[in-house]
Amino acid sequence: MVGPPDDVIIRLLWMVAGGEVVVVVALLAGVVALHFIKTLQLRRRNLFHATWRPLLVQSLTDSPQSVPRVRSRDILNFLFYWNYFHESLLGEDKIVGLNQLARQTGMDRAAKRLLKAKGLRKRLMAIITLGHLREQSAWDDLAELAQSPHPVVSLSAARALVDIDPKAALTLIAPWIGARADWSPPRVAALLSHAGSELIAQPLSQTVMTAAPDMAMRLLHYLEVTRCTAALPAVRSLLVRESTDMAVRAACLKLIGQFQDPKDLALVRSFIADSDERVRAQAAAALGTIGMPADEGSLIALLSDWQWDVRYRAAEALAHLPFMEPERLAEIQSQQTDTLAKQILEPFLAAPNHQHSI
Repeated sequence: MVGPPDDVIIRLLWMVAGGEVVVVVALLAGVVALHFIKTLQLRRRNLFHATWRPLLVQSLTDSPQSVPRVRSRDILNFLFYWNYFHESLLGEDKIVGLNQLARQTGMDRAAKRLLKAKGLRKRLMAIITLGHLREQSAWDDLAELAQSPHPVVSLSAARALVDIDPKAALTLIAPWIGARADWSPPRVAALLSHAGSELIAQPLSQTVMTAAPDMAMRLLHYLEVTRCTAALPAVRSLLVRESTDMAVRAACLKLIGQFQDPKDLALVRSFIADSDERVRAQAAAALGTIGMPADEGSLIALLSDWQWDVRYRAAEALAHLPFMEPERLAEIQSQQTDTLAKQILEPFLAAPNHQHSI
């Protein structure tokens, strides 16, 4: 069999080599172009910061008389930089100056336009900006976005509403806080803490009284982590209401135990022998925070409960009762005839100062 002529093979080799050269040159050109673009972007960013940083700093004490125009390509960069300043500063007077500068440059109008942008980053930047600006004219748009199925968008819009008018916003979003299981609990807690106990107590209390059990549990959790003691009257009412779900009742007792108000001692004692093990466990835990030596007998009785968590919470509460000494706790254990009761006290006898807890 005769192969192709040598000149054909040579031409093919030259074509392959030429193709490889073209690819290499194209790659090099791409690298050079990318480097050039990055250098240009960095130069523009540095120039932008050099121009605007002095003006942003000046706005904290004195509004600049004139400001340069923010180019379209620099809007996002400006908003990012402006919001960074906004979140880094404390003091209403400084915030007022920053907001005046943003309006002076037309960034309030730019942010409202960006609410309709397709890109998530642009919309989030607009939402945060309008909240910081306390832009009342954006209220309806933000309220609509706060009901978006996207958890980040909706929660960011809810935070912006709180920034604009916390009292009106909390009345509006309190039911959503209970209903939105996809909202980040730390971010919701931060939003509520930002608003303050005085404002969150009433709307959250009203909502929790009519909420379904899963919603009520979430709301009670937020009342707990924000230390909203102003909501205690509603929690007490929910606790004693006959129709209250048992899991919700247990959550109410947990909250009462966390807030440690001595006035709740009689209320907690009334649930120490409840038929529901979750309620008994949380009542025992609450006695560990507000109980008195007189509660020793009730807690000892729970050491033999059939449910482990009830036994553990009772043992933990005994160890934390006022004036409880290691010798007395050891005596209580020695007096128990039930093996489970003896076993559940052992970790607390071994723990220094009875600080063992989970």
